[in-house]
Amino acid sequence: MGTNLKKWLPASLLSLLLIAGFNNCSTGFDTSIESGTSALSLSTDGSSGSICEDSLLGLYQRGYYKFVRDNCVSCHATEADKPQFASPDINWAYKVFMDKGYTKVSDNAINIGHQPGYTGPQHIQAVNELRLEWQQGLKEFNQCKGSSGAIETGVDPATLLSLETTKLQLPVLALDKQERIVWDLNSQINKIKPEAVIPIVPGAKLSLLITRYQTAGGEDYYTLTKPIIFGSTVDIRVKTMYASINGRPLKYPTTFKFLSAGIRAGSKEDTTGLLSTGGLTAPGTVSSQDFISLAFEMLEATELPAPKPPTLANLTGAQVRFVNSATGSMDFEVALSEVPDEPVTLTVSEEGSSMCQAAPDAFVVPSANCLPEVFQALGPQGMTTPDHLKLGRARSVVGNAYNRYDWDYRFSLSSMTLAGVDTKRSFSIEFSRDLRREENRILRLKLNIASSTAIVGSQDIVYVVIRRMDNPTPAPGEITFSQLMGSKRCPQCELC
Repeated sequence: MGTNLKKWLPASLLSLLLIAGFNNCSTGFDTSIESGTSALSLSTDGSSGSICEDSLLGLYQRGYYKFVRDNCVSCHATEADKPQFASPDINWAYKVFMDKGYTKVSDNAINIGHQPGYTGPQHIQAVNELRLEWQQGLKEFNQCKGSSGAIETGVDPATLLSLETTKLQLPVLALDKQERIVWDLNSQINKIKPEAVIPIVPGAKLSLLITRYQTAGGEDYYTLTKPIIFGSTVDIRVKTMYASINGRPLKYPTTFKFLSAGIRAGSKEDTTGLLSTGGLTAPGTVSSQDFISLAFEMLEATELPAPKPPTLANLTGAQVRFVNSATGSMDFEVALSEVPDEPVTLTVSEEGSSMCQAAPDAFVVPSANCLPEVFQALGPQGMTTPDHLKLGRARSVVGNAYNRYDWDYRFSLSSMTLAGVDTKRSFSIEFSRDLRREENRILRLKLNIASSTAIVGSQDIVYVVIRRMDNPTPAPGEITFSQLMGSKRCPQCELC
C-alpha cells in the first residue's frame, strides 16, 4: 500500500476538501470554515446518528484499513472469493470489515498459518493496539447513537465551553507524517468563563496526534486524532471538546462534541488514556504562524467509580472431548457471564493456526509443551500407544457439499448474536461416521468476539479428538482411502 493515502482517500472526503477550500494568504488555514458536511461520509445529514457512523468509519480508515492495505492487499482487495476489507473503495472495505468482524481479521493477521510470509506473530503488537482502539470505538459508537444530539453544529461554543488550553504551534510536517503535541494540564490551561475552576490534576498531560495528508488534487489537509490524557495521579472527567486553530473553532461534525469520558489515575499515553476515537479534519497548509488550542465544557478532577468487570463469553463444558464413528453429532454451548448491556456478536470456527509450530497439515504428538490440555486428557481415555497419541488436523466438509470419503466434521454456523436476557446459545457439529481405520484427528474450536465490548473468558477454545484408530484394523492387503489419495505415505499405492 505504502503510506501515501491520496490514492485511496474516500471520495466523500475529497469532495469536502474541494468544496470547502481554504485561504492561504497570511496563515495556513482559513479558520472561518464551518462545514455542515462530515469529513468521512456514509451519510451527510448532520444528525448524531450519521456522525456516529462516520466516526467509526474514520477510525477504520486510520487504523485497521491502513494495516490491511499494508499487509493484506494481495488477497483481500479485489479477489472475488476473499473478504474485500482491503478494497480500494473505503466504504465497501468498511462494510466487509464490519460483516467479517474485527476479531476474525485480527486473529488471522497474527496467525502464521493463515498466509505465511504475510501474517504471523510479527504483527501481534500492532494488532493488539488496533484491537483495543476498535473496542473503545465500538463503545463510543453505542454511546453516540444513544445521544440526544443536543449540541448542534450551529451552537456557539462560547456559550458552552469553560476551559481552554494555551495555544501551541502546529507542527510543520512532511506529507504523510505525523507528530504529537502535548499540553501540561496544570500549567497550560486557562479560564474561558470567569466562574470556571482551573483543575488540580497533578502530573496530567494531554496529547493530540496531528497528521498531514494530501488529496489527489494536491490540496493539503490535516487530521486531528487520538486525544489522550496521561500521567495524572488523580481521576479526571472530561466533557465536550472543541479544537480551535488560530482562535477559531473547527466546527466539522465530530464525536468530540459528544465526548463524556473518565480517565483513571495512572493512565498512559495509549488506549488507557484515550479520550475519543473520533477525529477532525482541517484543510490547508500549516505555517509557522498557525496555532492550535483545545477547549472543554468540563475538565475536572474526580473520583471515578470502580470499573465494571467486562462481560465474558466462554465455550462451556469440558475443554477436551472425544468422538468416534458412532457419535454422529455433538452439542456445544456459548454462555455470557451476565446479561449484556449491548448485543454481543460471536463467531465460532476452527482454529486454523499450525499446531505446536509444526507445518499446517503435520501430525503432532501432544505433550506438556504441545497441546498440554489434550495431553492430560488422553491417558484417562486409554490413548497411550504411539499410534493413538499422534493427532492430525481435522478435515472439514469442502464447501457446501460433502467430500464423500475424506471429511471428519461438518459445521455451518459462522456467527451468533446474544442480546437482551439471552445469555446462552447452543449449536451442533456433525461428525463423520466413517469406519475406516486412520490416524486420529483433532478439531480445535475457537470462540471470537465479532462486535461488542465483551471479551472472551478463560475458555475460548475446545478440543475435539476424533478417534479413528479405534476403527477395525484393515484386513491384509487392504489400504485406506487416505493412503490411496496420498501416495507419498503409501508407496505401494502407486501400483493401483
